[in-house]
Amino acid sequence: MKTTKIITFAIAATIASVSLSGTALAKKTKLQKNCASCHALATGASEKGKKGPNLVGIIGRKAGTVEGFTKYKALKDADFVWTEELMDEWLANQRKFLKAHGAEFKLGKNTSMAKKVKKEKERKQIIEDLKQIK
Repeated sequence: MKTTKIITFAIAATIASVSLSGTALAKKTKLQKNCASCHALATGASEKGKKGPNLVGIIGRKAGTVEGFTKYKALKDADFVWTEELMDEWLANQRKFLKAHGAEFKLGKNTSMAKKVKKEKERKQIIEDLKQIK
């Protein structure tokens, strides 16, 4: 009986631990859900097999300048630095972003990025997470 109580307690503690860690990780869920399949999200993480560049340090970085990454032809000659506002526009609709800023920022017409984040709250969370990843 004593062993059963100890095992039951251990199982309950494990479940509680997993639940708490899941809550703590919820902040990065939007970034991971929306971006991790195509982008590396850690310093030194491999971009092999990824469609997009590593996103570490993207806010404040000149667009199209990830060394060795040449897949985003629309941003190849880009002449702007990613700000929170520009990233919000980009995440909302990449094609509209390219049309709105094409001439101003020397952008191409097409992008392979097709993920649109329609909800402003989700975009804001992704941007906050982008600022935190290292």
